[in-house]
Amino acid sequence: MNFYDKEAKELLKAEKIDNSTIRELLVLAMHSSTIANNYFECKVKENDDTILKELISISGDFDDFGDAPHKASFFIKEYSVELLKPYENEMFSILSNDDRGARTFIAIALGRLRSQQVKAYILKEANDNGQIGNWIFLEALKYYQDEIIQST
Repeated sequence: MNFYDKEAKELLKAEKIDNSTIRELLVLAMHSSTIANNYFECKVKENDDTILKELISISGDFDDFGDAPHKASFFIKEYSVELLKPYENEMFSILSNDDRGARTFIAIALGRLRSQQVKAYILKEANDNGQIGNWIFLEALKYYQDEIIQST
């Protein structure tokens, strides 16, 4: 068991998993802790809305320049469309205000929703070769392919 897994195992012993614990687990997941990654993957499979709310909150924390917001957006994109839908406006706000490209995985979540309000934004960013994470916007754009083909 590596150092990061030991840390994650210790954190998960807590009686209550709060926002700061989730942040720490996200950082550990970013640094290849299989225990931390498995924790979030299980929460996604369980459709755990409480963790989703925390992930969205962490992703939208622009005072945090570390790994937690980036990894939070990675796990957000994995949630079911049904759970993501109520957060559409908040996710678009996070994505469009992210000037560092650390939260671009949210574009995939919005693409999976086929969000019409963000379609033009994703198309613009996907075509911007200077955009950090451009490939992620290209992935998000795939969810709109049928609509794009029909409109041409």
